[in-house]
Formats: sequence, C-alpha cells, structure tokens
Amino acid sequence: MRAPGDARKRILLLFFLGIGVPSVLLGYLAFRGIQNDQALVERERQDRHRRIAEVVAGSVDAAIARVEQSLRQQISAPQGAESPSGHPGLDSLRLEEPLIRVVFFLERSGTIRFVGQPLLFSKKAESSSPVSAPDPAQASGALQAARILEIRDQEDSQALAAYRRVYAGASDHRIRAEALNAIARIQARSGSYPEAAEAYRKLQRELGPVRTGNGTPFGVAAQMELGAVLLASGDSVAATRALMGLMDDLLGGEWALVESQFDFFALRTRETLSELLAGEEVTPYIEASRDSLAILVEEEAAKRATTEVLLAFQETAGDEMLARLASRPDAAETGEEAGGNLRMALDIGGYSHPVSVERPMTGGSTDAPGWWGILFDPERLRNDLLGPVIRQNTGPDPVEWLVKDRTGDTILASQASPRGSPTITATLANGLLPYSLELYQPTPHLVETLLTSRRGVYFYAFLLLTGILVFGLTLTIRSVTDQLELARLKSDFVSTISHEFKSPLTAIRHMTEILLADRAPSEDRRKRYYQVMLEQSERLSLLIDNVLDLSRMEEGGHELKVERVDSGNLLTGIVEAVDHRARHDGFSIRTEIETPGPTLLLDVEAITQAMTNLIDNAVKYSGESREIVVRGFSDDNHFNLAVEDFGIGLRAGEAEKVFERFYRGGDELTRSVRGTGLGLTLVKRIAEAHGGSVVVESEPGRGSRFTIRLPLETTAGGNDG
Repeated sequence: MRAPGDARKRILLLFFLGIGVPSVLLGYLAFRGIQNDQALVERERQDRHRRIAEVVAGSVDAAIARVEQSLRQQISAPQGAESPSGHPGLDSLRLEEPLIRVVFFLERSGTIRFVGQPLLFSKKAESSSPVSAPDPAQASGALQAARILEIRDQEDSQALAAYRRVYAGASDHRIRAEALNAIARIQARSGSYPEAAEAYRKLQRELGPVRTGNGTPFGVAAQMELGAVLLASGDSVAATRALMGLMDDLLGGEWALVESQFDFFALRTRETLSELLAGEEVTPYIEASRDSLAILVEEEAAKRATTEVLLAFQETAGDEMLARLASRPDAAETGEEAGGNLRMALDIGGYSHPVSVERPMTGGSTDAPGWWGILFDPERLRNDLLGPVIRQNTGPDPVEWLVKDRTGDTILASQASPRGSPTITATLANGLLPYSLELYQPTPHLVETLLTSRRGVYFYAFLLLTGILVFGLTLTIRSVTDQLELARLKSDFVSTISHEFKSPLTAIRHMTEILLADRAPSEDRRKRYYQVMLEQSERLSLLIDNVLDLSRMEEGGHELKVERVDSGNLLTGIVEAVDHRARHDGFSIRTEIETPGPTLLLDVEAITQAMTNLIDNAVKYSGESREIVVRGFSDDNHFNLAVEDFGIGLRAGEAEKVFERFYRGGDELTRSVRGTGLGLTLVKRIAEAHGGSVVVESEPGRGSRFTIRLPLETTAGGNDG
C-alpha cells in the first residue's frame, strides 16, 4: 500500500506538470506582452513630447519675431529714426508690446540710449539744458536788484513788484522761471495762498522743464511747493491731490532727474502725504488716498528695481553687444535671413538680459550711426509668453514639465511635481532665452493604469492566471490533505472500534465458555460471571449506539422524541443506571441536584446517552482520582447538566478539539485509554439538537467539567439536520 506522503507528492507533481508549467509559460508570455506594450507606449510618448516641444519653441519664436518685425517697421518708416529722440513711434511700441522692457539705440561708441523715459532717474545730470543759458548781465541786473529787495531789505511788496517786472520783460526762460518762482514764494510767505498756488501752477505749466542752478527742473519743485501752499491754506484735499499728482509724475518719468534729486522729492512727498493722511479724520476719500499711496509706494519699489537693472545694462552692455555684432555669424550658419535680428542673452550683475539687435541688411554697412535693439522683459517672456504657450500645448493630455535656466534652476513648472527622468529636453527661442524645456510623463494612478491602459489587459490576464494557479494549488493541497487525514482517521477508527468490540466480545466469550463447561467454582462466582457479561454487553450496546446515532445525526435522519420530564428524576435515573458500573471500577458518583428542579421538554433517551458518555469519559480520564460529581442547576434561562472529574484534565488548546470526530487528546498515556473518539462529538450534536450547547472547563492535572446547557423555554423536536 502506498504511503499517504507518497500519494500527496504524486498528486502535487501531476498538478505542477499539468497546470503549473503551462501557467508559468503563459505568465511569461503575458509579461513579454507587457514589456512590448510598454516599449511602444514609450516611443509614442517620446514622439508626442517631441512635437509638443517643437510647437512650444516655434510659438515662442514666432511671438518674438512678431515684436522684432514691429521694430523693423517703425525704424523703416518714411520719417526714419536716427536716434532715440527721432521717432515718437518707438516709444509707443514699448508701451504697446508688453514683452518689451525698453527699446534702445546702440551707438558705435558703445553708448546705449533708451527710447522714451523708462527710468525713474539717471546716474548723470543732463548734459544740456532744454533752454538757453541766461544772460549774465541781465541776470545780475534787474533780477539781482529784486533779490536784494527781498532778502537784504526785506521789502516784500517792492521785491514782488520788481520780480513781476523782470518776469514780464525778460526773454530768457531761466530768468523768467527764477522771477516767477520768487513771486510765488513771496505770495506764500505773505499769506496770499490762492495767488501763490496759481503762480506755482503757471511755473509748472509754462516753464517746468527749465532747470535751476543745481540742475533741478523748476516744474518738479513747483509741484512740491504747490502742495505745501495748499496745505498751509487749509485745503487738505487739494494738497493731497497735488502731492499725489507729483508722485504720479515722478514714477511716470515726467521729469529727467538724477538719483539724488529723485530720492529727495520722492522721500519728501511720501513723508508729507503720510503725515497728512494720518492726521485726517477717516473718510472715504482719505481711505482711498491711503490705499493709493500704498500702491504708489509699491510701484516705486518695483520701478526702482527696474531702473537699477536698466542702468546696469546701459553702463556695461554696450561693449559686449559691439563685440558680438563684430563677430556675428553668417546667415547661413544661423539659418536667419540677412538683415535679421541678432538675439543674445547677456549676463550682467547676475541678471539675464534677453536682447535682440537689428542687424544691417549687408555686412559691410558702416554708414549707420548705430543699431536699434529691444531689451525684452525676462519675467514677461517667462510668465506671459512661455508659461501660457506650454500650458496651451500640453493640455488636456497629462504632461508634466519643467523650464530650467542655464544654471539648472527651475523657473517654471507644471502644477504636479515631475518625477523620474525627462522624456524630452528642448532649448527655446534661438538663444534669446537661456532656458530648456523638460517634458515628463506623469506617474499614473494605480486605478488608472489598471482600468484604462493596454497594460491593464495583460495585467488582468496575468493576475487571473496567477489567481487560478494559486487557488487550484491551494484547493488541491487542501483536498489531498483532507482526504489523507480522513483516510487516516477512518483507519484509526476501524482499528479502534475493532479493538473496542474485541475486548468485551472476548470477555463475554470467555465467561460463556466457563459457564458452558460448568467450571464455575461457586454460585457467587457464577453470578459474578453473569454480571461481567451484562456489563460488557451494555458497553457494546453503548458503542454501537454512539456510532449509529452519530451517523444518523450527520445525515439528518435522527428524529428527537421529546417529552416532558422532571429534571431531578432524569438525573437520578441516569446516575442509578451507571452507578453499578462505576462502583465496579472503584468510583463513587456524587450528585448535586437542584430541588425542586424544573420540568424539561427533551428526548430522554438522547440526553441519557449524552450524560452516560460524559460519565464514561470521566471514568476513563480520572487518573488516580475516584470521585465524579454530577450536578443539575439553573441559571440565565438555562438548565445545566454537568459532569466533573478530578483527573488528568485537558492541555491548553484542546478544549474545542475534543468535540471533533475521532479526536483523542492528551499524551500517549491518555491515548492508551479505550475509546472511539466519538462520544463527545455525539454529546455536542445532541445538545445542539435541543437548542443548547456544551461548555468545557479544564485544567491540566486538576480535572475537567463538561456542562450541557439546555434552554428552559425552547421546545425541542423535529429532525436534527
């Protein structure tokens, strides 16, 4: 006969050869399919990202070329443009094109001149005045006499008349501006605030660009004094408007000032406005003025930073641009048309300046005084042009991207942070922008990968195949194990039941032979033989009943015959029936029965069989102890039938296993005790058939107590299924 271990190995080997090997082969093919599909997806992704990068670079280049074309059209206009002041359309071009920071003219000497007034201030004073220099003789004549009357003689009325004569009769703008400024000063000092305010307005309006002896325009000084006059007159609203207008003019580049002049007027204006608005009662106008002042302060800071950048560019970029123009590549090398723009990115003071210089139509042109150029705003190029173009061409497909400068720092990025290596890296705008665009494929969510991608099909197939393989292997192993275990239990059961039947049959046969041969030594011995034969036949009957009843219960064919019975009488009868056998083995059964006991509705024969099994089990496993206790008591709507011994007990973890078929717990010593392993299984089935349960409490070396708990209000009957 083949051993169970050999049978298991044989079945598992057949399973592996018949199912495992083909499954592994199919799994390998599925894995190769996933790899091939992934490679195809990667190629498609690279092609798509390459097209996106080309479109983005082309769109940015087209936008910049459009601005360059606008400059070309302006300087090619019929009126021409030989210098920054020679073409008013160039300044409007700067205002119309948000990408332009400033339009400039690069002279052959390397000097850079800006179109319009993009600066808040300059580093150097104006080299020439917009008006003619004053006549020294005239300045030292009537004007000097008026000053003597005002300052030395303190004759304000005579001085005022003298200044008015100078203003009316002088032809020089500088002298007229000095006289009008003195007229306004004397009127303010004398308290004639309306006349003084009007004089300052006239000075600003008619002679504003004229400069004082220290190079300050009379107009900006007149605006400052006008605010002070209006404030002194008590008209705080008009003073606020005048000073706000001065701040607007300063930030708008209305007056050509050097840095020290701008700082002086901007600081005094801010301080005066802050004091004025802080001391006024809060009204909607005052509140709005405070907000406007805060906005102007922020604007001043931003424009000051821009001015610093432009001044640095103006001072140092000329020579580098001349060097690049001198060594500019041929059109064939750059792929640009002759006469096109030369684009470059100049690093000055750690700041990148995107520049496009208009090149002459022919390389030998030396007659032009210089070159026109555009200094682009890098922030607007990045945020207003490059960012929107990338977002437009990468959506709605899931593409993640980064824009990096030449140092590798990220300056723009998609909402999601890219991970891994870029699919494509592309440069932008032909050297004007020192940026590179990196495109990434976002990592898809697991659900998206499994539900929408083609790899999901292979994954599902592979997962299904693996699941079938694992399930089949588990089922096979479990089935084989169960069958082998069942075969072993059945073999043990047949061996055990044969032994259990053989012992009483041998005893009955031996006694029968003695009685038939009339070899009993005495009548008492004869009766003893009859008693042994009766006990052994009852033991055989109990064994047979256990086997047959358990079989009928598991097949659902055992019908309970319920009847009403007094619990006390039931237990007393059960104990009396088994007492003589227990006493024969040297045991005493002590009963503790609740009186008066309740009336129970149950199958007397089945419960008697269950209790007999429990008492028989207690006799077998009592060890050296010879006392058994049978109890009957009520608690929690249940009536309890308990059998307790004080023997060897159960080991930890065996309390539930002892109710399994054929299970016999304990060590080798306890397993040598006669029994089939069905008694406690039958007890549990009978208790459950009555709607109750069996509870075991045990401690090794101190005995066990088995309790059948029967519900008092449950009517038992029908078939046990």
